[in-house]
Amino acid sequence: DLISRANPFVAAIGPDAVLRDVLLAARARVTKRFENQPNTEATIRASLGGLFESIDLWAEAEIETRQALMLYASTAGDGTINTHRLRSRLIRVLCKLSRFDDAAKELGTLQRDVAGRLDSETQYLVSSAVSTYHVTRGEYALAVPKLENAVQSLIQYAPEEIAQRDALRTQLILAYTLTENYTKAQAQAAALITEAKARPEDSEIAIAFAKLVVARSYSKQKQNKKALELLLEAEPIIVGRFGKGHSRHLLLLGELLGVAFREPDWPKA
Repeated sequence: DLISRANPFVAAIGPDAVLRDVLLAARARVTKRFENQPNTEATIRASLGGLFESIDLWAEAEIETRQALMLYASTAGDGTINTHRLRSRLIRVLCKLSRFDDAAKELGTLQRDVAGRLDSETQYLVSSAVSTYHVTRGEYALAVPKLENAVQSLIQYAPEEIAQRDALRTQLILAYTLTENYTKAQAQAAALITEAKARPEDSEIAIAFAKLVVARSYSKQKQNKKALELLLEAEPIIVGRFGKGHSRHLLLLGELLGVAFREPDWPKA
């Protein structure tokens, strides 16, 4: 109801409406619709924040995540599991916005709030936030152990969170590649692709992302044909789902450029 009534123009487009337009139109109704239901509003804003993050609308993701964080804190106090979850995401979003000082401040708050807790979800929330901080700063050697811990912790506490685990494993493949652990990168990618193909639900995105990030490991080992094959298989899926301007497609173009340089194929480069 929230989405279908968000905006007459968006509703008229029907199934062809772009997710970005639907979400931006829908969020305008949240405050008015749920102003007397702070927990419901917080949950919806938290969901919108996650969706905005997934389509690279990071400024909007920050706004919704901060709003949800404030609402949860106002009703149940800061330091609850919901505020921990949202702060972990906020750190990721701030890193993607290259606001590393702000991210470090939020990371310090998160680590202070969960001090002494050893449960697997807390380990996941901290490890995933720290790993994103290191990955976006190019500190891949520091990111690897945190990513490994985040993957294992997520499997323990929420094995059903397939999409989030895929995202972490994709980052791990990239981190292995950029620390020249090519064998580990290729083994992790092969395992992820095999698992994804066996799932009953749509796994095209997980497979495409795995192919994208592991391609560099083959390119670095001068297996340019294999790298190019993987990139060309991934490209139509990424463009079809997210568009040419999405960060994943820009990364893919960078990888194609790297292959062309290593060939060397200067006209293509």
